[in-house]
Amino acid sequence: MNNTYDRELIPVEGKIGVFRNSENSSIVNTNNSAYEEYVRRRNIISKKDENIKNVTTEIENVKSEVDGIKDELCEIKSLLKELIQQSK
Repeated sequence: MNNTYDRELIPVEGKIGVFRNSENSSIVNTNNSAYEEYVRRRNIISKKDENIKNVTTEIENVKSEVDGIKDELCEIKSLLKELIQQSK
């Protein structure tokens, strides 16, 4: 803590690398490794959220395809019944 900015920072009791700015009372975290870990965890969560969104979209697409297949099978079944009735 050698520059002018650092002299404005007051250590927060019980917190390593955490200071209060004496001019505006803001909290400043100077612990770069903790910040980097936070960013890393935030990115992991963001990627997981994106994966969940993609999987959800894929599930909805599959549901739609299954519904379409069901409709087609009903139509085939109906046509087969009609053919059977005509052949009698």
